[in-house]
Amino acid sequence: MSQLLPSSFLFRFRWAVPRVEGIPREKGTALLDLPESCRLTLPDLDRTNAPLELAMGWNEDGVGLMATRTGLRPLESRQPLVVTWDLWFDTRATQTVHRATRFCQHFAVAATTKSPRGTVQSLEIARSREEHRPADASGCRALLTHSGDQYRFEVWFPQAALPGYDPAVSRQLGFYSLIRDSQQEAIPLLMNEDFPFEHDPSLWQTLVLED
Repeated sequence: MSQLLPSSFLFRFRWAVPRVEGIPREKGTALLDLPESCRLTLPDLDRTNAPLELAMGWNEDGVGLMATRTGLRPLESRQPLVVTWDLWFDTRATQTVHRATRFCQHFAVAATTKSPRGTVQSLEIARSREEHRPADASGCRALLTHSGDQYRFEVWFPQAALPGYDPAVSRQLGFYSLIRDSQQEAIPLLMNEDFPFEHDPSLWQTLVLED
């Protein structure tokens, strides 16, 4: 008998995210350079895509995420690597509702090996339960670095880009992620695009900000 629902649909995951002072980095070649302690342990349920590691750190100024993808094929000289990363946040982690609140945000991040300093856009979330205004993404930063058979994509979201972000009030964030590159169609955090995680916060997972 075939499985009607993917395994990832049956669980809700919580990841501890450590505090990291000094990010974003102002010196050196990395934007974040998060330590190993920031790595999110992703369950091996329905994730049959290319190897991907995610890491995250926070401080009072904002949150930073880093994706490391391995197993790339050699790049052709005229074909740059293109990477896009969609990220969803809920600064109140209200995961009992199926429509986005004013604390929910969707960001689209993009960069290439020819234009490694990426762009970050705040997008509207369809079917929001409240009036939704795109966030101010002007202070966001993104950097793509490529070496050998892997790339690292780092993104920084300042507090101003995350309405409601206040670790003194709430230490939990709703979170979802979908990353694509020109060698891989899509690498979701857990469940794939058959499920409406683009606009349903009840399908997002939980990040717990810890000291």
